[in-house]
Amino acid sequence: MDDARAGVRIPERLVRWAVDRAPERLTLYGADPDFCMEIGGDSVHFAGLGTPTHIIDLDTGERRPATLADVVRHIQLINGCEQIHNSQMDVWPNDIPMTTIHTEAIWTWAHHSRKPFGMGCYGYLPTWDMMRMMAIAVGGKEELRRRPRFFAICSVGSPLAYRLLK
Repeated sequence: MDDARAGVRIPERLVRWAVDRAPERLTLYGADPDFCMEIGGDSVHFAGLGTPTHIIDLDTGERRPATLADVVRHIQLINGCEQIHNSQMDVWPNDIPMTTIHTEAIWTWAHHSRKPFGMGCYGYLPTWDMMRMMAIAVGGKEELRRRPRFFAICSVGSPLAYRLLK
């Protein structure tokens, strides 16, 4: 900890130690345990990404705030696309509270997707909530450990870089 600079620095040797222990390959499974995707090596996978807060309504042609129903339709669309290999909160609904968006995300995934899910990192408690809900959806913690169904989506930008932008 560097109190004068209000920051924490991870020693390079610790980062290298962690990288050296990372697996070269891993398998992610979907809500449907028969769906799996190999990560690493020469494999290439595609995902939706972004989090629009507004969409163009296909029925009216009008721009409007995104809703949870749009999230459901989006996850169902990705589930049906053979070339897209996972879903996540690609649409940001405006009609539910921010305090429950993480639980709605997992419920929607569990009910509408057979593919792995990218969990947003919304903080310590929401992340634990999401992992616990996912474990319930797939048959328990041991099943989730044995066949992982999610990956975390978080900013890879250094907090120190954000601090410097202020």
